[in-house]
Amino acid sequence: MNEEEKLEFEDQEEEQLIEILPKERRVYSDKPDRSIFELYRQYQKGNLNLRPAFQRLDVWDNSKCSRLIESVLLEVPIPVIYLSEEPDTKYSVIDGQQRLNSFIKFLENNLKLSGLTILTELTGKCFQDIPKNLQDKFENSTIRIIEIRKESHPDVKFEIFERLNTGSVQLNPQELRNCIYRGRYNDLLEELTEDKDFQFLLGLKGPHYRMYDRELILRFFAFYRNTHLNYNPSMKRFLNIEMKDHQNIDEEEEKKLRKIFRKSVRLSKTVFGDRSFRRFIQGSNKDPNGKWETNKINKALFDVVMYGFTRYEENQVVPNSDSIREALINLVTHDRDFLDTISTYTDNKDKIQIRFDRWLSALKEIVGNSKTEPRNFSLQYKKQMWESNPTCAICGQKIHVIDDAEIDHIEQYWRGGKTIPANAQLTHRFCNRSRPLNSPSGVIGKEHPEPPQKPPKTPGPKRSLGRKGYGQLTDYLIPTIRLIKSGIKHTDAFHRIAKELDVTYQTANAQCTVRLGNISTEQFVDLIKSNKIKSFLKERFPDKASLIEQNL
Repeated sequence: MNEEEKLEFEDQEEEQLIEILPKERRVYSDKPDRSIFELYRQYQKGNLNLRPAFQRLDVWDNSKCSRLIESVLLEVPIPVIYLSEEPDTKYSVIDGQQRLNSFIKFLENNLKLSGLTILTELTGKCFQDIPKNLQDKFENSTIRIIEIRKESHPDVKFEIFERLNTGSVQLNPQELRNCIYRGRYNDLLEELTEDKDFQFLLGLKGPHYRMYDRELILRFFAFYRNTHLNYNPSMKRFLNIEMKDHQNIDEEEEKKLRKIFRKSVRLSKTVFGDRSFRRFIQGSNKDPNGKWETNKINKALFDVVMYGFTRYEENQVVPNSDSIREALINLVTHDRDFLDTISTYTDNKDKIQIRFDRWLSALKEIVGNSKTEPRNFSLQYKKQMWESNPTCAICGQKIHVIDDAEIDHIEQYWRGGKTIPANAQLTHRFCNRSRPLNSPSGVIGKEHPEPPQKPPKTPGPKRSLGRKGYGQLTDYLIPTIRLIKSGIKHTDAFHRIAKELDVTYQTANAQCTVRLGNISTEQFVDLIKSNKIKSFLKERFPDKASLIEQNL
């Protein structure tokens, strides 16, 4: 297998039924049997499109072509050839390209017969070399034809094409679109697969021979035009409609699409490099070291990353490259809902809405909002720390991959900790997200002095920070919400907060429910899972809106 062929996808899409109204389900067709010579004449006049680029996947050798010619001369029945009538009344071949190609090659004397088993005396001869009576017999032989008329519904036609797709190499949906929806839009998709930056992002050396790269570009344009809000499954139909509706785009629209595609590709390369559209897999209790999925492209990540960059200019994105990269890695490692939307049944409508909303919201927080105090350390500083001492400050083990490292605030950010070297420690992503919120780190990096030891607490009754406002937000709400968002059960989150603050479980629970607005635990958890908790808290604590925005 060539390098160009090594393009695999990680996420799985669900095959969904295409709903077609009963009155639109009829297939309009004719059965005008034609002679080989008549078919050849229509081909010469340009009325019969064989799509050479489309059939390159399954080209017959001379021996197979020759046996077909022998069958015609022996009057052996030939399988039906299916044609599709186009809006301009010309015809595209749905099924039978190789048979028609064999006929044309023979008539044009580009085929010397070989591998014959009965008419062996014709071996080595072209059409002009065989006897005149056999020439006439061949030209006048009738081939059964079925024409699918242009009045048939496009979705019905596409389904027919798929069912007739019986070659030794089954054609995928994009290869079928390449045949069915030819025009300026299809030409643009083909042109953009030559983009060297795009090939670099996919790990290709040239256009993909099965057109997987073309389908990715089509997905990008479909979401760019329609947005995720107007997506309706299935993905196959969504893309079919996109190609059909814009089959013959004008020059101005073509320039616009070319420009926006290349901008998103450049920004993807700038921010993510050769890790673009791939998932980072975090470590576990058994092995805290995370790793990149290097071999497989994730189409769901491709969709959101490419679309997200259409909303901003390069001078907005490039200065925030490190933060954007960190934000996506955090989503794919610590947001279980987001991870689910990029793993299985990724063309489900609800999952598409969730993953687009989560990523666009993350981008907006980084690019769209100015912050007085940056939350993330720069990638350059993380590299310096990692190259100086790649030891996790929590578990004490080596961090093998720089993207598996996080710089943690020694004094936590939401408690006022600054994003400065003196308040930084290097950790595994897994270890940082798994440790108790207020615990000191297990091992402090060499360049950072150990924090001063606090005097031991004297035994006493468990305290309650039941005061509404800043203490409730920073000590209870923000840490609890972050724990639940990371995938920890709400009961475990309340227990952890109670232990960290030295209060009862009931107190920790009450600060997030009854004392928040007399809501139930279930309502509190639902607000978090539905991504509505931020707006709820801003209404409850309007004077702390900036604190909430920065920390959730």
